[in-house]
Amino acid sequence: RASVSKTEGWGFESLLACHTFARPGPERAPIGSAHRIMVAKAETQGTWLDTLKLGVALALLAGGVFAFYWFGEISQLYRAVALIAVAVVALAVAYSSEQGQRAWSFMQNARIELRKVVWPTRTEAIQTTLIVLVVVVLVGIFLWLLDMLLSWGYGAITGVG
Repeated sequence: RASVSKTEGWGFESLLACHTFARPGPERAPIGSAHRIMVAKAETQGTWLDTLKLGVALALLAGGVFAFYWFGEISQLYRAVALIAVAVVALAVAYSSEQGQRAWSFMQNARIELRKVVWPTRTEAIQTTLIVLVVVVLVGIFLWLLDMLLSWGYGAITGVG
């Protein structure tokens, strides 16, 4: 069967209705209720710790912003450097969570995809911009003339004018 995926060969796996996810690990037994409970427990333990890490990161960031304004008498340069340092620590704590890892992976994949984009040349960008400006002016003139025509017609019918 021929593939219809436009992303095949670019690092994306096609997933049809008949495909199943392969579970990592040596066991290949059918997923039973005991396995689901173990997976649910592992996910619950990971999620509360990740939630705690994200909460700590958010608290650090909020505390840094609060301290930036609380210590207003200190030089703005020192406060800005301290705020940046607190933000870096907060990002490090957030990165240590599963959501942080997924966000970082997403950003890396987005950067890779951005490199694949074929950007227009300077000449193409200028030509496209000029075409858009000409069309906007022409549509503006057309709407202005249509408005004048309708105003004249309304005035001729109602006698207001």
